[in-house]
Amino acid sequence: MRTKNISRVIAAGLLVLGIAPVQATQTIVGSFRVPDQTMTAGSFDITPPTSNSPGKWTFVAENPLVATIVGTKVTLLSSGFTRITATQAASGAFNSVTRVTQLLVRKGDPTVETWAPMTVPYSAGKFTITPPKSNSDGAWSYVINGAGVVTQAGNVLTLLDGGTVYINARQASTAGWNSTTASTTLTVTLINPTIGTFGDVTFNRSSISNFTLVAPTSNSSGAWSFTSSDPKVATISGTVVTPVSIGKTTITATQAKAKPYGSATATMVLTVVGTAPTAGGFSDITASYVAGGANKYQLVAPTSSSPGAWTFTSSDNSIATIAGSVVTFVKPGIVTLTANQAATGTYNAVGPLTAKLTITQAPTVGTVSSITKVVGDPDFTLPTPSTNSSAAFAFTSSDTSVIAITGASAKVVGAGSATITATLPAKDYWLGGSTTFAIQVLGSLPTLGAFSPIKISTSDKNIAIVAPTSNSKGTWVFTSSNPAVASVTGGTITGVATGTATITAVQHPAGLYGQSNTVQTTVTVGAPVAAPTPTVSATPTPTPTPTPTAAPVTGTQPTVKVVLGAKMITISSTSKSIKIYIDGRLGIIGKNVVKAGQHVVQIQNGAVLLYSKLVTVK
Repeated sequence: MRTKNISRVIAAGLLVLGIAPVQATQTIVGSFRVPDQTMTAGSFDITPPTSNSPGKWTFVAENPLVATIVGTKVTLLSSGFTRITATQAASGAFNSVTRVTQLLVRKGDPTVETWAPMTVPYSAGKFTITPPKSNSDGAWSYVINGAGVVTQAGNVLTLLDGGTVYINARQASTAGWNSTTASTTLTVTLINPTIGTFGDVTFNRSSISNFTLVAPTSNSSGAWSFTSSDPKVATISGTVVTPVSIGKTTITATQAKAKPYGSATATMVLTVVGTAPTAGGFSDITASYVAGGANKYQLVAPTSSSPGAWTFTSSDNSIATIAGSVVTFVKPGIVTLTANQAATGTYNAVGPLTAKLTITQAPTVGTVSSITKVVGDPDFTLPTPSTNSSAAFAFTSSDTSVIAITGASAKVVGAGSATITATLPAKDYWLGGSTTFAIQVLGSLPTLGAFSPIKISTSDKNIAIVAPTSNSKGTWVFTSSNPAVASVTGGTITGVATGTATITAVQHPAGLYGQSNTVQTTVTVGAPVAAPTPTVSATPTPTPTPTPTAAPVTGTQPTVKVVLGAKMITISSTSKSIKIYIDGRLGIIGKNVVKAGQHVVQIQNGAVLLYSKLVTVK
């Protein structure tokens, strides 16, 4: 009340002097609260209350045993309660203000570092436990689980024997921290004995009935014991080993610990052998795989002087499997068969004996369509038939004057027709195979001269026929319409009886030229001319009456008609004996189904070419 009166007096005096008094600005501060903490946090920062004043805040902890404050950082020292006073200094027209809150600090859970396992040699005698690191200062106590290995007095252990003990530690609670636990192991190590040689042993089952083991040398006095890994091969009683059957077993020698030495082991391999049997006769096998067939093969065991059972295995069950002694072929291929004979009685085991099993199969070979070429075409690659064999095809030509082959490349040499054989050699487990296809090479039509009439007598034999002139070098083929009058052999003619006959000539393809048109001439066969008989007198010899000759016989050829349709070539003829060739393959009188494209059509009546043309079918 007194302060207010003094203020009024000062204000009245200023008014008398004509000076207006300055009014202080009220500082407005928000709420001030500090959240509860645990010792685990360690520290935290205070957030000052909101204020309209720029004045600096300071903070003071009433109980420095619980927490201390530097600036806005609070460091926690113990669990408990303390008041925190926040003071904002006056600034300019703003007055100083103070706010008070409380801080509750609860106990924290200590953070304990990993307590690694520990090792101490038995010779050390004693061992002092070092606790794990912790952010709590609580005292540690220990419980030991290791009777017979150590004794405990607080954190000091007296070493009694080798082994591993478990150490369970508990850290007591403090004013700031809860209690906690940790555990680890302590291994007390004994000295490893120095063990001498314990060598492998091999002996024949029929040579001895048993033998006594000799323990390895050792600098330890520990007792030795022995065990057999396979009592079916050998048994052990104390130190006496008794062989039971042929085979191998591991003998383990174990030395008990004898302080300051620990236990130790040593091993050796005991091999019990028998008489080596005489065995053989497991040879390579070749058999065929047939799709859809039984595909089985009965193995014959190798000969052996031992009665032991034989077992067989396949190196690849995806090719061949074995059940007992029966092999089942899964697919063509090559596998290795292995035969093993078990040891029995006094005989050793036999094996492995091996044999190669080759399972063959005939390959599939696709067909190749006939090919038409024209003289002058460039070299080309022969088509390769499809096949499932891994072998490569080899090609041959039936007529190298028409098609010559080098590797898989074909060269057009001259007009004519050649059969190409694609041969697939046997390879690995594939048998050989082959297929053929035709190549027709079309040439130019030769230019022929006249085929002059022929006159011979029945006394003329094998007279050379003068062929028409031609710009082709092809071979001429001659036929007689009436071999009873005149017979033809190769390029010669023989008079058989008086009369006439028609000689037909065709020139085969050669070089740049194809087969010629058919030409004909007439052969007249007369009687032989008699040699003149000398006369005695001048009496004239009467003129003989001429012998009448048969009228010439003209050979007639059948007519043919070729009609083209959609993928169809229809052929009709007045004769059923004609031969029809389409792209070098035999056709029929009637409808011939073909693919769209160009085709060579040839029709022959005997040696006479009635029709030869390259046609286009849509």
